[in-house]
Amino acid sequence: MPRYFFDVQDSVLHEDDNGTECADLRVAQSAAIQLSGEMLRDTPDGFRASAGWIVRVRDESGRVVFSLRLQAEGAASAETGLH
Repeated sequence: MPRYFFDVQDSVLHEDDNGTECADLRVAQSAAIQLSGEMLRDTPDGFRASAGWIVRVRDESGRVVFSLRLQAEGAASAETGLH
């Protein structure tokens, strides 16, 4: 099974050195979306305080095969507690 690496960038790039085996790219994309949801659930204040996050999925050769950008806009989201 191919191995995919899930890097997260907020103010710093956090590279995934271990990777995760996924059946194919579609499964890796789903895993990136799930990871994003977990990050939002676990650290909503960190997300609102940042310029956003990028989850970047690399294949075994290091090529970026999928990126997911999460970004909040407007002061209303922080004031209303939207997360």
